[in-house]
Amino acid sequence: MTKPSSSQQPASGSQKSDQTDHDSEQIPPSQDLGADQETDSPEDQKELAQLGTLLSKEDLSDEEQQALTQLLQRHKTDVAVAISRRTTAAFQGPLPPPSILRGYEDIVPGSAAKIIDWADSEREHRHRTETTIVRAETTRDLRGQILAAIVALAGFGIAGLALLLDHAGVAALITAMDIGGMVAAFIYGRRNTEE
Repeated sequence: MTKPSSSQQPASGSQKSDQTDHDSEQIPPSQDLGADQETDSPEDQKELAQLGTLLSKEDLSDEEQQALTQLLQRHKTDVAVAISRRTTAAFQGPLPPPSILRGYEDIVPGSAAKIIDWADSEREHRHRTETTIVRAETTRDLRGQILAAIVALAGFGIAGLALLLDHAGVAALITAMDIGGMVAAFIYGRRNTEE
């Protein structure tokens, strides 16, 4: 932080009285333009508070404009840090925070209740949809397992019949295909669920 030189100090005495007037209107510390208040001297903090006050004014006199220019030159790094700081507020979920909800209610009375009702109906709809999806997946899996068991039992039955009719080679082939198909389906099903 550079200390102001004597050539940069305001020349007129009326500006000093303006400075004391503005000191009483200081910006709260949370809005102070200083980047790090622990390292700023009290003089720097006063200048930064004056700078904030001048920046917030709409109409500046010539003396105030000159003081603002000098303060901006002296504290350009602090101003750059303050300008580059950005506050981002975000919320997640269907309902906005209470402060925003209150703003909606102030603009359109009854809107807060409508927003809360809408969020509640959306939640119920999402739960119904998820329940329907889970039930459908469970039914499909169960139906697939029952059909696979029927096919496997039918294959074993045919293999047993072939064995009774002295066709051992055919029985062995049908049994191998039946067991191989079940193992393949089991492995393929496992891979799909892992992905």
